Amino acid sequence: MTFQSYIWLSDWGTKFQPSVQSSLLSQCNAPSLLRCSSSCNLNRECRTFDYDSSSLLCRLFDDTINTSNITSSVQTQRIESVTIPTSFSNNYGQPCSKCVEDRYLACSDFGTCECPIGSCWDGAQCDKRNDFNASASLNISNWCIQPVFDIFWPFNGNTHDSKNKYTSVSSAGISYNTSYWGLGLAIHLVRASEEYVKIPSGQILFYSSSFTIETWICSIGFTTADYAIFGQCQVNMTNKCMYFLVRNYKLTCGFGANATSGATSLSMNVYLNGILDGSRSLYSFQGSSGDTTIGVTYAIPPGSNYFNGYLDLMQFVSSAKNASDILRDATLMAYYSFDTSLTTDNSLNGINTTTSGSPSLVLVRVNQAIQVNPNALVYTDYASFPPLEVSNQPHTYFLWVKPTSSYALSTILFGIGATGWRLSIIMMTESGHIVLNSFNVGLISVSGPIIPLNTWTHVGATYSSINGFILYINGIFYSTSGAFKYTTTGISIDVFIGSDGGYGIDCISGSSVGFTGSLDELFMYSRELTASEMLAAANP
Repeated sequence: MTFQSYIWLSDWGTKFQPSVQSSLLSQCNAPSLLRCSSSCNLNRECRTFDYDSSSLLCRLFDDTINTSNITSSVQTQRIESVTIPTSFSNNYGQPCSKCVEDRYLACSDFGTCECPIGSCWDGAQCDKRNDFNASASLNISNWCIQPVFDIFWPFNGNTHDSKNKYTSVSSAGISYNTSYWGLGLAIHLVRASEEYVKIPSGQILFYSSSFTIETWICSIGFTTADYAIFGQCQVNMTNKCMYFLVRNYKLTCGFGANATSGATSLSMNVYLNGILDGSRSLYSFQGSSGDTTIGVTYAIPPGSNYFNGYLDLMQFVSSAKNASDILRDATLMAYYSFDTSLTTDNSLNGINTTTSGSPSLVLVRVNQAIQVNPNALVYTDYASFPPLEVSNQPHTYFLWVKPTSSYALSTILFGIGATGWRLSIIMMTESGHIVLNSFNVGLISVSGPIIPLNTWTHVGATYSSINGFILYINGIFYSTSGAFKYTTTGISIDVFIGSDGGYGIDCISGSSVGFTGSLDELFMYSRELTASEMLAAANP
């Protein structure tokens, strides 16, 4: 083994004060400062030591100068800090054959060289984390334990996160298929082939902190066994091995058996399609290192709980989202703000549009809006919005509308399916009335008021089979169709914004021209929003 390191010496009259008491590795008598230094150099966990030449006391610590304090002491005492050359971490992430006799790296359960327990990867070397000691962290910049704020894996043909910030390693043979939302791809993991994704230790750290994990899953052939979605495991013991998986057909999340007390009492919640599905009180996650895994976890028995199916649009956030946030993420199909882009979907799903003609962005009271006309619109050029392919699926649309020309029979929001199903969902009549359309055996319509020219009006529509189609104007209930069962073709649809794209000629709601004016803040949900939510949407 190689034991090379550099030693930094403080002035005499100083004593080491670690950030946490558990940082003390050992203490013993040493005949000289050199012998104490050798003891630290031979201990792979030792980063700092202090020595008293009078009492011969030698103390070894796994903490560092950067994360702790130096205090005044007797003149016979001084501190030394051990610095490991960065070249000794060159084998990080390599196969275990590269570090089998390496002091500074350890072989992980997945066969790669990782940082030893108690240290983490800072991008160049393994270094000691400070366990989120508040007073010490104030003196740290760019430290490897800074909390992760947001990580998003779109799985669009690779395992990179959206910012290419976190290194990932995937097993051979992983394939991809069309995303649930129609655009891009989803990762396909095969249990029998033991396929998974790993983010090596030290990159994603959430010791004793809040977090949220969200993803879309599509299972294939599940049984009562465990099918892992996400995990991080420092060691397979209570509170140090986090897992998020499907167990006996139910979503399950935990930190091991949770049989012993941790530092902070927390609440763990599991949501399915945005709805709370389970909750319990437990103690905080105490893992300070370990690989982050997708599609497998190290929970008992390790490596036996591979996922089987598709994962898409996975997000990790270093805070606990509330129920409203999670419901929004799960049911917001698309959100087009039109603030800086004509085509960007600002939801997590990324259902971006394509322009036709020359629509433009125009300044409004807050940010920008899209300006359309019969020859300028935006649309999705692929089958999307899969919830709308399900008959009786509750849904909601709302947006701001500003007609700027004379009234004409025109389409504001239009949908078309691959089998010929087509519908002008929100229209304006020749007299300026807003009309909502849906479909059962025939056309279901709800008529609204005249929308004034050159004035912004908030138009909202909600649907459920019990309440039917409800029209809201400026957040206030206006009229309803009454109960009916919405029917569709069972195929995802394309959406046109500002026109019917020329497809309305055979449409049951009738042919129309494109809308002339401005549109803004279009939201599309796969649930029926409440009256209070619609009022809030119209009064941001």
